[in-house]
Amino acid sequence: MSSTKKGFYRQEITKTLWEVRERYRDLQPVGSGAYGAVCSAIDGRNGTKVAIKKLYRPFQSELFAKRAYRELRLLKHMKHENVIILYSIFFSYLVMPFMGTDLSKIMKHEKLTEDRIQFLVYQMLKGLKSWPSQHPLAKSSTIDWALCEKILPFVCFKPTTN
Repeated sequence: MSSTKKGFYRQEITKTLWEVRERYRDLQPVGSGAYGAVCSAIDGRNGTKVAIKKLYRPFQSELFAKRAYRELRLLKHMKHENVIILYSIFFSYLVMPFMGTDLSKIMKHEKLTEDRIQFLVYQMLKGLKSWPSQHPLAKSSTIDWALCEKILPFVCFKPTTN
């Protein structure tokens, strides 16, 4: 096995070897999915809690490489209160602010009320609305941004009856 790079350390977490910058300490597993795993850590420079996402084999195939590249491009260009930001990138690791949960966990573990759904959709639409101003390629996309802008102030749902 090769030696650890200068300024990095290795730690095994849930049977996966992580090699991260020394500034990120106290790695704790948060979750995993088809494309990677996430750990929380403490940034030794400022004491904040961060999330580190380890991409599994991002260059294994053209499809995986495209997914990794797309995620990096989106995170790099988006600067909006409703879209997570990217602090740092090293090797196949993405460092972002730590969020206590994600939309998938919310949808699995909470009974979503109409108000909660309205709030989540409002946040998503606000993030989408900022997309054209954040990324030059988005101006040619197929999303109707004018419609999104009109809908945003009036996000609401009819109550469902069973």
